[in-house]
Amino acid sequence: MQLVEKQLLALLKAGLWESSVDSSLFEKEVDWKEIIKLAKEQTVSGIVYDGMLTLPKELRPPRIVLLQWSNSLLQLENNNQLMNGELWKLFANYEANSVSPILMKGQGLAYNYPHPLHRQCGDIDVYVGKDGFDKAIKLLVSLGGKIINVSSRRALCKWNILTVENHCKLTEFGSPWANRFLNKEMKQVCDSNRKVKIGEYDIRLLPLELDVMFVLVHLLLHFIYEGIGLRQICDWACLLHRYKDDIDKQKLERLLRGVGCFNGAKIVGAMLVKYLGFPKNELPFMISAEDYKNSEWLMDGIIEGGNFGFFSEYYKHKPKNWLKRKLYAVNNIINRCRKYHKLAPAEAWCYPFRLVIICLRIRMNRLMGREKV
Repeated sequence: MQLVEKQLLALLKAGLWESSVDSSLFEKEVDWKEIIKLAKEQTVSGIVYDGMLTLPKELRPPRIVLLQWSNSLLQLENNNQLMNGELWKLFANYEANSVSPILMKGQGLAYNYPHPLHRQCGDIDVYVGKDGFDKAIKLLVSLGGKIINVSSRRALCKWNILTVENHCKLTEFGSPWANRFLNKEMKQVCDSNRKVKIGEYDIRLLPLELDVMFVLVHLLLHFIYEGIGLRQICDWACLLHRYKDDIDKQKLERLLRGVGCFNGAKIVGAMLVKYLGFPKNELPFMISAEDYKNSEWLMDGIIEGGNFGFFSEYYKHKPKNWLKRKLYAVNNIINRCRKYHKLAPAEAWCYPFRLVIICLRIRMNRLMGREKV
């Protein structure tokens, strides 16, 4: 690992746990512009900024760099506040029109961080179930929203400043066994009373163990398919830390094994301990020496690819032709599934076949003038 990457992780660790950073890493060569660039690629600029403030003043960035970074942080805080203000209005509109929304990931996870407004914000993912799916789409359109894309399980919409993704399914695996298991577990979602206060409204969240499983599954699948940034890893770390005394360990393990991701959870857990200073005793499962070893290539893949793999070699050489681009994407995913299969073995074997079917279905629907797949 290069020095700049060690420095980034040291600052991130300090920002996550409000601890002092190892200042010896910053006493000689420090390329602050490169550290900030990496932090942006990993979408953890705000957390790394918090870690930087624990350094002695003489070791912090030059004044001009610090001012630019501070301005970016103020913009991030403002964006989060604006999103939170619109989010509770969105949920109030849903519930007033017989849609029962549950917030997935995103702004709900931010409240597990020491400084919630310093987490990089993004889209708003909402689980509305099958019954509320069409209602939610029609409601957003009636409120002036614009439909960007609709599939059989999700609808991407633009409403005010929010990009809203409505889901009728929590997620969908390539593995039919994982889908069958998750569908049975979804019965408990409607009864969830877990909430977080955002703005003036209590926003409903997924049941705790299901949420812990879902956040982990989301980052694992995205990593296998394309890549993730450190933000997704930090989300899971802060969620585990916040609810360390409330998680039912046996229930969580049953869920993780049921969707075929227990091995991946152990590898990510080992990575948290090894690279981000997560307390080992707060993990809801045991980890082994093999998990620590596997966490090394996981960290290498995250550093190399950045947020959702946007900075990987794959994106630099993407063809423009539709057919070549699809074949290139399928080949890339097959290679990633082969390389990272230990994270979710059944998914790594099944997903490439499902991807080919999806691509063919999309192409056929477009030829026939239909967008829904």
